[in-house]
Amino acid sequence: MLAGTLSAMCVLGGVFYARALTRMQVVDCAQTFWFLVSEEENVAAAAQSVSLHGGAGYVMRRKGEEYAVLACYFSQSAARAVRDNLEAKNLAVSVREESGGTLYLKKNSEKRSAEGLRGCFDTLSSCIRLLYDLSAAADTGGYTQQELRRLLADVGGVLSRLAEENRDGVFTDISACASAASAEIMRLRQDVVYARDIRYIQVWLSDSYLRLADEFSL
Repeated sequence: MLAGTLSAMCVLGGVFYARALTRMQVVDCAQTFWFLVSEEENVAAAAQSVSLHGGAGYVMRRKGEEYAVLACYFSQSAARAVRDNLEAKNLAVSVREESGGTLYLKKNSEKRSAEGLRGCFDTLSSCIRLLYDLSAAADTGGYTQQELRRLLADVGGVLSRLAEENRDGVFTDISACASAASAEIMRLRQDVVYARDIRYIQVWLSDSYLRLADEFSL
């Protein structure tokens, strides 16, 4: 009897869930990031050490846990290659794979803004990739300081426009994030530009992308 009741409840739950999904509008902005993190127990000290050695030194928080992030990659193979290289040097690191960006729009105000939201997340994604490329080039000397400052100004300008053009309603948090990132980039380019500083902003924006997308999760 109990098993039958539980089975019926599961079926009804599935029906209600399916009906809820049909009322939503789904926008696919899915991204997967591979974060290379230190396994040192003292996260604050690890973050500082990571930064001194050219890594991001960003502290990422997940469900009460903290992680000192060295870098963020767009493929598992790239992240694992760097991890293996660092482990060969007796550094304790691991790779955290995290995905997000499927937006489930429930409210009418969100649905009316579907294309705008897609555009915002696409812009953030492009900026994250540009910052990744710039940090890699800064590591190898691929750009001069003048070129790095000019390219950073371009990325900062894109983020500033994103913030200005999407201030209200469902875009408020996206605007705040883009504005803060733009300000940090503009501050960064006023001095000598180091790869670690570009990498920090790239990791921060990657983390922010997942956090912002989570606001529209089920």
